[in-house]
Amino acid sequence: MVKSLIETAPNRIDLWQVDLAADQAGLCESVLSADESLRAEKFAFSKDRDTFVRSRAALRLILSRYLNCQAGELEFQYNEHGKPRLQFPSIGGPGFNLSHSGEEAVIAIARGRNVGVDMSILPGTGDQNLEWLAVAKRSFSPAEQTLLFALPAASQERMFYLIWSQKEAYTKGIGEGYRYGFQRFTVAVDARGGTGLIADEKNPRHVGEWQLTRIDTGRDSIAVLAYDGPQGPRIRKLELRLNSSAESIVEISANSEWTD
Repeated sequence: MVKSLIETAPNRIDLWQVDLAADQAGLCESVLSADESLRAEKFAFSKDRDTFVRSRAALRLILSRYLNCQAGELEFQYNEHGKPRLQFPSIGGPGFNLSHSGEEAVIAIARGRNVGVDMSILPGTGDQNLEWLAVAKRSFSPAEQTLLFALPAASQERMFYLIWSQKEAYTKGIGEGYRYGFQRFTVAVDARGGTGLIADEKNPRHVGEWQLTRIDTGRDSIAVLAYDGPQGPRIRKLELRLNSSAESIVEISANSEWTD
């Protein structure tokens, strides 16, 4: 039973991949709270609205299986930076975080630790958009910029997304997001794909307390998980598919498990 996964695995982090392309926005909206529905209505474009509805519904459906309740019963409270945590049925509850890009989402669930996750869909090979270059110069630390721009030009854009996802996952994990100051900490810039927190001016102790690990999504994307607490957790990857009826809205398949 999926609802007992957290209770039986205190040193496990579950990573859920969700395909948001399923045309079930109306069904998913039925499990949202009033404030989430209000947020959904504020999107100017229906595609963005549907992505928000499906990703929030997926988060609720997954959490409900851990907490043995209905998805619509969950209540969240938010910190000053907008990061949610459970308020009902269990104050605090498991740590969780959601990221979506395009028609894909990744959700991290853990007990006894904070987690952050970020996913970026990589641009196509013919895409000549250089917006990432300005973002790197504006948002990356001096050390990250030096290492990034020392790489061969053909490798820089892909490395940009790996750096960005590390920084997003870390700041989401600590509950502050971009306002934390992306230039004030440094993550790994490794042509071999290595990840990690290298330095943090605001909280130097975090270097030993937080781990960053790249997640293979099996798609043309880059995803990174950030977590604190004991090292060496078991990481399990699962999938959630949104189907055509309320009775069978969730299908779960456990794909793989490894020790970080």
